[in-house]
Amino acid sequence: MDLNLISQTGFSIPPKELRKGSTPLWVTSNNDLIYARGLKIRLESDSGSCSYSIPKTPAEKLLGWNALCRRVLRMDISALTVLDENLIAIKKGAIVFKGRNQQNFRRVFKISRGSRPLNICHWEDRLYWGEYFSNPTRCEVHIYGSKDGEKWEKAYTFPEGRIRHVHGIYEDTFRNGMWVLTGDTDSESGIWFTGDHFQTLECVVTGSQKARAVSVIPMKKGLIVPMDSPNEINFIQKYDMYKREFSPLVQIAGSAFYRYTSPSVSLISTVVEPSEVNQARYIELYASLDLKHWTKIAELKMDFWSSLSMKLFRYPEIRFPEVSRGDPDQIYLYCSGVRGYNRKMVILDRQVLVKFLKFRSSFHNDQTSE
Repeated sequence: MDLNLISQTGFSIPPKELRKGSTPLWVTSNNDLIYARGLKIRLESDSGSCSYSIPKTPAEKLLGWNALCRRVLRMDISALTVLDENLIAIKKGAIVFKGRNQQNFRRVFKISRGSRPLNICHWEDRLYWGEYFSNPTRCEVHIYGSKDGEKWEKAYTFPEGRIRHVHGIYEDTFRNGMWVLTGDTDSESGIWFTGDHFQTLECVVTGSQKARAVSVIPMKKGLIVPMDSPNEINFIQKYDMYKREFSPLVQIAGSAFYRYTSPSVSLISTVVEPSEVNQARYIELYASLDLKHWTKIAELKMDFWSSLSMKLFRYPEIRFPEVSRGDPDQIYLYCSGVRGYNRKMVILDRQVLVKFLKFRSSFHNDQTSE
């Protein structure tokens, strides 16, 4: 197995398949896939495929056909989840909904502050998302909840001056609850927990950039917390629940936004977010079999448009779909703003990746024992 393949193709294992212009949003253990193509949402399964339209603004109707315009104007569909066969998706300025017997999506919530939340969390029989907007005056910040994906109401409100915005909300099956991630200064950065659907919300850790994260991976005895800081060198960290402290696992080139987790393998990707500390002009993809040892499996340089202006053309990034349950045979990635793979769905063979990581682990152990 070629350990230097990453320098030749950007990936340490060859992708199984590439699809131009398709963004994976949701996948099941039997590889049913829901993805976005332009401003349409499509479903692929063993029983066939179908396509659904989403409501469009006048600007989206005029410019949404063009991929570069969608990139500049942040028009792409960014996330989707499924609740009782209802589909709920995030697009710029709105939460859109399609009931199980309906043909197309319709807007059910207008987002008035910021362009969109960063994710939707599905825990038990409810959905939640938190407001993500610039918030220079540090006004109050809301978390919204829904029992059906169609009707939304405030589930919790952070008081004025407490946080800047919500980075994400994530289910924890080990503790039967949800983690809420907030930013951005040391005092605003926090990892919060609720086990009662926001009747209470406990701040578990705050006070440093180590607690500034966009995503987490729950473990039995702690959390994997990839840092999201332009002010410090970033690490993939473990947070120990009993010792109540962070320990670094691997240094990464920049802020980490997205993660993928399944029973056999987990992934974390970085973005290019230049600062005085983080100056890398490439993104990294890390993988782990045990959540302790992380191996870099991809390194992709930014494309022409992002190098011209990241503010205008977005940070280069790798995103992952939501996995309903189980351990899909294929791992779907979406690459944006990078050379060679821009606007491409990259499909990796899970078993090939697992085999590669086991080989790397044994190779490393052999080297250190000599």
